[in-house]
Amino acid sequence: MTDILIDSNTILITADHPITDDPKNAIGVISGSFLDSVRISNNIIRTTDTYYAFAVRVFPENATPPPRIGVGSVEIVCNTITGFAQAIVVGGSLRGAVASCSILNNRIDVSVSKTWPVYNSAISVGGKSTTERLRISGNGIRPCNAGGHLFYGIVIPDTATIGSLAMESNDIADEAQFDVSDKGLVRRRKGRQALTFTALPTQSSATWKAGEVAYLSCKGSGRKLGAPGSQYLLKGWTRITDGSNSVLNTDWCENRVPTGT
Repeated sequence: MTDILIDSNTILITADHPITDDPKNAIGVISGSFLDSVRISNNIIRTTDTYYAFAVRVFPENATPPPRIGVGSVEIVCNTITGFAQAIVVGGSLRGAVASCSILNNRIDVSVSKTWPVYNSAISVGGKSTTERLRISGNGIRPCNAGGHLFYGIVIPDTATIGSLAMESNDIADEAQFDVSDKGLVRRRKGRQALTFTALPTQSSATWKAGEVAYLSCKGSGRKLGAPGSQYLLKGWTRITDGSNSVLNTDWCENRVPTGT
């Protein structure tokens, strides 16, 4: 049983000793046994190595059999992070579990001058891990340099399992390819950003109630749809059944705004 507090440090990772087989970590917590809590707060973290480095990396232990709680709670709060292609990562290839994870009020300037093998991101949660309660709120995310590589604000990959997700008030720069790439298996959602999607939500694990609303990402909602004379903007969908099925016009109806054209 252990509590870990990492607070008020100034950390610089340079690019003069490149590592190609495993990323550098400014702050890395990879649990080999159960941890009660991990709090990482008020740190200033910078790098000149824009490729293979993490600012904050928390991996719960490999659970056998899953899901076993590897970490009771994770709090990543009020850190200033500059220059990383991958800034905050919770979870990954290990199949451990986190009971509660909060990522709040961090200021993250993501490097886009060089690319991580797939994409650059400010916050990524899940991997193959399970998180019972996840809250992401109040973070400021922007690129810190010029470049044409994919830049995602917040990533919840399709391998992630989330019990409940609360996500709102994250300020993500327009340069992001996606404000939020949310493909995880999430059972319950709260907050505008947690309820915003790039297409009709189809996650089979979700439990929806009739009357709930899902929003279309603003990066996809500006196109006129329909034939001339009856064109409209699609703003999202309203749930019309309880449950997990996701069939348009059976479980969801579109929320359309006529354009008058």
